[in-house]
Amino acid sequence: GEDLSSHLCRMDLLLSNLICLGQTIPDPEYALVILTSLPASWNDFISTLTETDTLSPTKVVQLIKVRLDTLGIASIE
Repeated sequence: GEDLSSHLCRMDLLLSNLICLGQTIPDPEYALVILTSLPASWNDFISTLTETDTLSPTKVVQLIKVRLDTLGIASIE
């Protein structure tokens, strides 16, 4: 699986490229983009988060890190 930091850097690069092209993605939508970029093994986690209030990208990343720590793993496989 891919390291979380590498994955998030790649996601941020894609967002930066869109911004350079004049496209904007509101924070709640970008948070969903991050969640839906996770592997299928994260579907239960994603479902739980998408049922809550509007999420920010920062909050999503924090929750992903907590989940990885809880599982004792370093990648988002």
